[in-house]
Amino acid sequence: MVEKGLKQGIIIIFFFILIIFPFIIYSASCTPVSARICVGTDDEAYVWINGNVVDDGTHFYAVQDCNNVPCANVPIGYINASGNNVIAIQNNNVITGFVWASWVLDITCFDGSHYYLTSGDTGIVYYNQPLGSPTPSNDGSGRPWYHTDYGNAGTWSIPVTVTDPAALYDCPATDPRTGNYVRMLSYSSSAGANPGDPNQSPAGQILYFRQSFSFLQPISITKTINKTTFNLNETITYCFNYSNPENVARTFQLWDTIPAVTDYIGCNGGCSVQTYGSDVVVSWTINVAANGSGTVCMWVLAARYPYFNFMEFLAYRKNFYNTYIGTEQ
Repeated sequence: MVEKGLKQGIIIIFFFILIIFPFIIYSASCTPVSARICVGTDDEAYVWINGNVVDDGTHFYAVQDCNNVPCANVPIGYINASGNNVIAIQNNNVITGFVWASWVLDITCFDGSHYYLTSGDTGIVYYNQPLGSPTPSNDGSGRPWYHTDYGNAGTWSIPVTVTDPAALYDCPATDPRTGNYVRMLSYSSSAGANPGDPNQSPAGQILYFRQSFSFLQPISITKTINKTTFNLNETITYCFNYSNPENVARTFQLWDTIPAVTDYIGCNGGCSVQTYGSDVVVSWTINVAANGSGTVCMWVLAARYPYFNFMEFLAYRKNFYNTYIGTEQ
């Protein structure tokens, strides 16, 4: 009878170990801890972030060594983690020919992830002035063109992507995610260097760029399970319900490690499965529409009990009750 009672006790312990409850995963928004901006330009550029001057000691200048495009660290106090941000760039053409600018802002978040903003992204407007002309007018509140809340006084337009290969005389900035050059921006696709272009840039042309950005609210992800208790060889369903609170479409990766006591069966939503040592990781690349939501699921088999050290359990029971249990004499 003692042995039977002990076996029942062990079963009860396993039963509770295998209880798993639903829980919520909150995606972490970016808390900036450091930032760096690189600017590839022809001929030179001056940079402001939220009205603060950023430079490499003097300014950003044209280079033909693409491994050494000028970069500068951005004081983290310049970045607004909870509101609107603006990169403002003054792009000068000091000699006849090309005038264009490209840039990459790399912000490192507290969790080690990175937030990137480049001249290939949206939210950019520009203003075109010949050398010697005044800078863009202050807005109605007296704020200069590089101010975060500037009201775009004057004629601001959408910049043009430079496509003329001849304009690639100096080096654009490189996107660290792809290793490719980012988009070069100007007022014409030839950057003003085509003799047949009536808008050919005279010496001293100046372009002013403004790019607005903010850190998006995190995607909300809730993980659920279809049962809270189960026996060996039962199928368990885990689902991930996600929602995008922003009014822009987004792409993100979701992954989860299956419990060690289970074996992978399958999934929906086009997942991939990889094994790292003893861990089996299921992942999805998910495209979610603006203000959209969705669900992906995976199925696992309850294949084994958790590890249980029977001899340690006996020793614990003997010590706790000061009695002999089982076959001990």
